Amino acid sequence: MSVKSVELFNKAASDYKNRKYDVVPYDSKWKDGFVKETDILKSIFGKDMLSVEHIGSTAIPELAGKPTIDILIR
Repeated sequence: MSVKSVELFNKAASDYKNRKYDVVPYDSKWKDGFVKETDILKSIFGKDMLSVEHIGSTAIPELAGKPTIDILIR
């Protein structure tokens, strides 16, 4: 890994660690948001994308969480 890559990684990790998130009640629109994002990802990656999964708190009905849809792409 280059020095520049390490510097960029360290900056991103530092920014991520210092983020503040609000936890909000479950929103049924999160599932619709995942479906919409999946369609966009499929149009970009096509057959190169083996699978896509909705992960994290927004994937679990009735669970409060941060209002960010986490997606796992393989």
